[in-house]
Amino acid sequence: MINYKKYPPVTAFTTTAKGYPREIITQVMIRPPSYLGLEAPEEMTRAIWDTGATGSVISKELASIMNLIPSGKCKVSGVHDIAVVNTYELDIHILRDVIIRDVTVSEGQLSSDPRIGFLIGMDIINLGDFAYSTKPDGHMFSFRIPGIPEPIDFKADIDEYITKQRHKQLTKKAVKKMKRK
Repeated sequence: MINYKKYPPVTAFTTTAKGYPREIITQVMIRPPSYLGLEAPEEMTRAIWDTGATGSVISKELASIMNLIPSGKCKVSGVHDIAVVNTYELDIHILRDVIIRDVTVSEGQLSSDPRIGFLIGMDIINLGDFAYSTKPDGHMFSFRIPGIPEPIDFKADIDEYITKQRHKQLTKKAVKKMKRK
């Protein structure tokens, strides 16, 4: 068990999905940071997690609905093209449990699914620890922020488990031998 008292305040969430989902999707609430003094409302939307994206993205449609004011422009390259797009400063609340403040995001076309208004890229994922696991009835996704120095290491966990199992087997054999004598 990790002793979280050693680290700065850690927040986390875990979500599950039945079956074999093709994407990792969570609810997010986004809004401009309060220091900007904008009257833009907060908006709830679905966010797709993308480890292949270097930065996070808000859909053009959602930026328009929120009447966001661009903070600048940046050059982005995607699967289909290279473009110069608007950037925005936002606060992101993931499942209301994890809050990331003052994130610069680019604007883009995200999905044919109009319910997806945000993409979480590696700029946010790199701030924490990310795990995706298979369960008997589906999958589990967990994220904590900030990341902590004790990493998630499946190989080390397996090695420790195997060592413990071998120790148990050797102990059982030794006890059986002692009982025979």
